[in-house]
Amino acid sequence: MLSNNPPIADRLALENTELLAEVERLAERSNAAPREIRTDADLDAVARLVTDARALGKRVDSQRVQDKEPFLTAGREVDTFFKAPIDRLARIGSAFQRIADDHARARAAEARRKAEEEAAKARAEAQRQREIAERAAEAERVKAASKAEDRAGNAEAKAEAADRIAAAPAADLVGQTTTASGVTATGKTVWSYEITNYDLIPLDLMRPYLKREHVDAAIKQFVKFHNNTKPMAGVRIFEEVRVAIR
Repeated sequence: MLSNNPPIADRLALENTELLAEVERLAERSNAAPREIRTDADLDAVARLVTDARALGKRVDSQRVQDKEPFLTAGREVDTFFKAPIDRLARIGSAFQRIADDHARARAAEARRKAEEEAAKARAEAQRQREIAERAAEAERVKAASKAEDRAGNAEAKAEAADRIAAAPAADLVGQTTTASGVTATGKTVWSYEITNYDLIPLDLMRPYLKREHVDAAIKQFVKFHNNTKPMAGVRIFEEVRVAIR
C-alpha cells in the first residue's frame, strides 16, 4: 500500500522545530564555554551547561516518548493480532517435533538392540564352530576342521560388523527417510545439557564464549559491591572524584 505521508523524520523535524532550535542554541553556548575551569565564573558556565543540557535532554526524551507512543500502540496491536496464531503454530510444530524425535530415538534404540543381538548370536556361532573344529581336529578330520574354522571366522566378522553398528551414533542409526510427499527426515545429533550444581561450573572454560559487555557488566557489579576491599586480577580498581551538579 502506497502512502502520501511524508517520511517520519521530516514530519518530526517540522513538528519539533522550536525544540530542535533550543538544542542548537545550547550547542552554540557549549562551543563558547571554557574547556578548563580557572575561575568561579568558568565553573558557573560549565555547571549551567550541565544542568541545562540535562533538563533539555529530559524534555527532548519526553517528546520522543510522546511522538513514539502511537507507533508503539500500533505495533502492540499488530503483535497482539498475530501472537495467537503464531503461538498456536509453534505449539503444533513443537508437539509433532517431539513425536518425530521420540520416533527417531525409538528407531535408534531398536537398531542398536538388533545389532547387539546379532553380534551376540554371531559370536555364539563363532564359538560353536570353533568347538566343532576342535573336535574335528581331535578326530583327525582335517578338512572338516578347516571348514569349521572358516565358518567361525565368518561369524566373528559378522559379530564385529554388528558391534560397529551397535556403537554407531544414534543419528547414524536413524539415517534418512524421504516420505511419499517428498519430506526428508534425517537423524541428527544435538548435544544438550542441564546444570546440576551452579557453584561447580568452571567459569574459566566459558571465557571464549562470554561477550565483552557481559564481562564488563559483571566487573561493574563486583566493584560496586566490594568497592576497593577485594582485588581482581587483570582489573585496576581505583577511586575517582566526580562532581554532583544540581
